[in-house]
Amino acid sequence: MRIEINRNAKTIIKMLEAYGFVGFCVGGCVRDAVMGIEAHDWDLATNAHPEQVIAIFDKVNPSGIKHGTVTVVINHEGFEVTTFRKDGDYSDGRHPDDVEFSTTILEDISRRDFTMNAMFCGADGEVQDDYDGMKDISDGIIRFIGEPVQRITEDALRMARAVRFATQFGFRIDLKGRTAILKNANRISMISQERIRDELVKIITSPHAFDGVMDLYDLGLLHYIVPEVAWCFSVGQNNPHHIYNVGDHIANAVGSSYVWNATVALTMLLHDIGKPDTKTTIHGIDHFYRHGEVSADMARIVLERLKFGRETIETVCTLVLHHNADIHPTGKSVRRWLSRVGEENFKFLLQIRMADADAQAIVDFEETVDLVDAIYVTLNEVLDARQAFTLKDLAVNGYDLIEIGVPRDETMGQFLGTLLSEVIENPELNNKEILIAMAKELF
Repeated sequence: MRIEINRNAKTIIKMLEAYGFVGFCVGGCVRDAVMGIEAHDWDLATNAHPEQVIAIFDKVNPSGIKHGTVTVVINHEGFEVTTFRKDGDYSDGRHPDDVEFSTTILEDISRRDFTMNAMFCGADGEVQDDYDGMKDISDGIIRFIGEPVQRITEDALRMARAVRFATQFGFRIDLKGRTAILKNANRISMISQERIRDELVKIITSPHAFDGVMDLYDLGLLHYIVPEVAWCFSVGQNNPHHIYNVGDHIANAVGSSYVWNATVALTMLLHDIGKPDTKTTIHGIDHFYRHGEVSADMARIVLERLKFGRETIETVCTLVLHHNADIHPTGKSVRRWLSRVGEENFKFLLQIRMADADAQAIVDFEETVDLVDAIYVTLNEVLDARQAFTLKDLAVNGYDLIEIGVPRDETMGQFLGTLLSEVIENPELNNKEILIAMAKELF
């Protein structure tokens, strides 16, 4: 099979050959091209040592040189060029203790993770496939190169990557690989939280996110990545609104077609993790009072452990806390919630409501569709009419209140807050003269 390779990548290969070396496109770029997916990162492998690559090209970033990788810049586009390698021992389960250069591409690809990532090609684009990667792609299989246990022992992150690729492409991990992952799942604990985080996000934002969450659970990885979610699979929900246990509900919610971005995906993954600690049974019906608050507190711990950024943590925790928000399709209710969480989070909450209902009883979903549709209508009316729901929307500001003698201390904030509350309840009050008069009465 012949693929069309990146023009600048072809230039790099040709220049390496002009100096007596060889070069190949390797890994994900070749895999994607074979699958008919647009490839973005064109990585190359060569028998030239890093210092020799640096000597050949004008613009080279040597930041990865200790691992045998440099970045060659051609026409403002960067390409990682790595010397053929054969790795030593992996005492930390992630990085080789030392990197020994190899002389052949075949030895280099033998150390890679999966068959579909071991294909390579030269400047002519003719794909060489020594591990039957094309067949595995055709069969929809993720298969480790050689012995899965050895590949996992070298780099435990490969277990999560196997799930991620299966989830992205709708493939399945072969039985030998699944068995190896199940027996070695605890080794994922050797990997940095940042690397685990990145794989987890890719899994829950993939087209087959439900299968990804279930794979993480069935293969034992979830117990080490987010045990708070794993515990939920043993918690039943004997309740007219639910048809799944908590864990299955979470997996279905994450995989809902109403989940459109990472923020909402993370929220659905964590929105019910407080249910195991809040479950009560009354007259045979299970209830989970205050589970939103407990889930939000637990979500913060999970997100901090996985090294998410502060903004992501605050947003997701807010959404988890309010995922059952009692929003009504009235201007007053919509304005109140817009004031409480902001416009973007408000829209996220509607998306979350749909995903949550999508993983519950069918009757709840049908009712939720009607409710959310009505709320959207009201939301658009509020926004189109530019009705006030934040302090900046008020017809008065702090300077106006200073002019009538309101001091520049906490009193100012209290006055503005009171005025905003009144305007949220009655939009017609958002008039400067009216608000000044109200402020004078308060003062």
